[in-house]
Amino acid sequence: MAPWQLARAKELIDNNLSGAVSLAFLAMECGMSANHFARSFKQSVGIAPHRWLLLRRVEMAKRLLERGSMSISEIASLAGFADQSHLTRVFYKGVGMTPRAWKVFRSR
Repeated sequence: MAPWQLARAKELIDNNLSGAVSLAFLAMECGMSANHFARSFKQSVGIAPHRWLLLRRVEMAKRLLERGSMSISEIASLAGFADQSHLTRVFYKGVGMTPRAWKVFRSR
């Protein structure tokens, strides 16, 4: 994957964290087929595009948790997760603790 294609893909993902970003759309924007894009992205980054998207959503959730003014279900919605449970599962898998525990840990 050319550097400009990787940069474009990451930009598109970051700009659409709270909404749906399809593999087909990302591939089209990078001038590739969906399968070639997925393989090239994983080879360049080390993880699949969907996993990259989820990790970026977790980072967004962390920033929103640090603000402290929203509920976890509101944060889940804003960060593009299906619901609070989805956020909690993905967050725990990536961070090793729940969003609530992370928020308490960070506020110390």
